[in-house]
Amino acid sequence: MAAAVRDFMRASVRVSPEEIKTAFEAKNRQVNLEYVRFPSRKYEGEAEPTAEELAAYIKANEAKLKDTFEQRKAIYADVPQEARLRELVLHPTTPADEANTRKRAEIIIGRVNKGESFGKLARELSDDEEGRGKGGDLGWKRKGTLGLSEADEAAVLSAKPGVVVGPFKKGDNLALYLLSGSRKGTLTYDAVKSDLAEERLRQDKAIAIAKQRAEQALTLAKASPDKTLKQLFPGPATDSTDAKPPEGKVAAAKPAAKPAAPAVDARAEETGLFSRRGSIIEQIGDSPELAKAVFDLKPEAPLAGPVEVAGSFVVVRLKERKDPDPKELEAKRSDLQRDAELVKWNEVMTNWVKARCQEEKAAGRITVNRSVLKYDDGQAPVPYEPCVGDQDAQHRSPS
Repeated sequence: MAAAVRDFMRASVRVSPEEIKTAFEAKNRQVNLEYVRFPSRKYEGEAEPTAEELAAYIKANEAKLKDTFEQRKAIYADVPQEARLRELVLHPTTPADEANTRKRAEIIIGRVNKGESFGKLARELSDDEEGRGKGGDLGWKRKGTLGLSEADEAAVLSAKPGVVVGPFKKGDNLALYLLSGSRKGTLTYDAVKSDLAEERLRQDKAIAIAKQRAEQALTLAKASPDKTLKQLFPGPATDSTDAKPPEGKVAAAKPAAKPAAPAVDARAEETGLFSRRGSIIEQIGDSPELAKAVFDLKPEAPLAGPVEVAGSFVVVRLKERKDPDPKELEAKRSDLQRDAELVKWNEVMTNWVKARCQEEKAAGRITVNRSVLKYDDGQAPVPYEPCVGDQDAQHRSPS
């Protein structure tokens, strides 16, 4: 009887010539994209909130912050001695240059003592690229995590808040530190609420910065239609300001870094030719919005974005498009029709069976014999629902 129903439904399935054409084009149309990606995490170092912004955020989001604290409460219990630190790293160009580098460090300490922000100077002058992007912010650090000698590390962790200490030897480099707070023991909500608020604010602000950079990139690409994204966005430029000073001279402080243009802080990549596969874009990720847009791109209108994909904002440019050959469609029409009918029949059959199952379940004519459900040893049983398809399953099915 089941076979007879399947055969009946198979015989009733028809596909139109337009459906065959659409399926053929979707399978055989290919695009090759240039793309430039702006991940929001990259900009968290630039997204440092002010004290006023933190206070306003805490006031407006008290319940959310308390909920986050409760979820993380275990990590705030019995905390060993920690210090909130910023670091500024200076790299001597040669071992003999260490004396000059120490003089550079003394100049920086003097600038901080005169009122300049340590974070701002770290962003401009640190020779540690990652730390420079974060204004030298290391977050909360504890003993054994700084890469210093035991005595130097103790001096850093016990420093007076707001006072620059160093320079200390850190491998081949010299490092300055600024402590802004310390903590120990089991921490209360009031002790960590500023950290929780800062984390959320940095994320929100970083997303806004990433979107802004992507919009700038799109504007630049639209204004330069004769240039590819790889020409516009070749990647970070080499900094030529780090040359060694003449022997016996102290290096002058570097000038304040200019905000990086999109062409400097992003590198364009290429997907290679690919066909439509649902909402997956080769090399970029899963985005229904972008997947639809890229296959509609034309040489006269080659740009799309910015679109958020997995925490990044992406701008794409059509580099190459291969449309299906109409002659191939006609030559393979009978095979294409058979394949399209099989796909449609499977979809119709699956939906029909699921609908009948749900009707029987609603009428109370389906029950689950839980005594025969088997699970891996040591795993607690999970709820099982009959008549649930793969796309709407809420729980793992039993084995």
